[in-house]
Amino acid sequence: GRFGFSAKTTLALAQALYERHKVLTYPRTAARAQPEDYLGTVKKTLDAFAGQKASGYARHAAQILRKGWVKPNKRIFDNKKISDHFAIIPTIQRPGHLSEAEAKLYDLVVKRFLAVFFPAAEHLVTTRITRNDVVRLRIRRIVSAVPFDAPSQNAITRSPPALIIVRFRSLPAERPRLDQAAGKVSITHP
Repeated sequence: GRFGFSAKTTLALAQALYERHKVLTYPRTAARAQPEDYLGTVKKTLDAFAGQKASGYARHAAQILRKGWVKPNKRIFDNKKISDHFAIIPTIQRPGHLSEAEAKLYDLVVKRFLAVFFPAAEHLVTTRITRNDVVRLRIRRIVSAVPFDAPSQNAITRSPPALIIVRFRSLPAERPRLDQAAGKVSITHP
């Protein structure tokens, strides 16, 4: 897993977060959806996070509520995708003293819960292809088309993508030689 926890350890941690700390919903489920009548509960949970200014989740929860991204959506709210229990989400209960492992798992669940309400990312892709007789070079740069601040699973904020500058040296005047047996291109430099 992400933190090196076995499936057994992950379940035990989730069970402790559910039973002892009361900060997660029932963890013994494979469901990834919420019941269709759960919009109010989800909004109340987001409102609780928005009110916890020091939590690190407040800004993202407030943005979700402010932009109205919690709405009936079969990707998130679908009774047909639920068997016995619905997807694991955080409760409105604030976590008390969690162990390091419990805190990691709780943080992962909360970030995933928040991230599911953000719209899909849109990217601009720029591709530059440079060719000559010897080399074909392809450089791709992917940049967010609509910058927004979604919580990631690695960190709440990320730095902007780096700009890559590539400098080319001109090739020698002589033609490259193709070694047919080895399937290699070679250039002799003076």
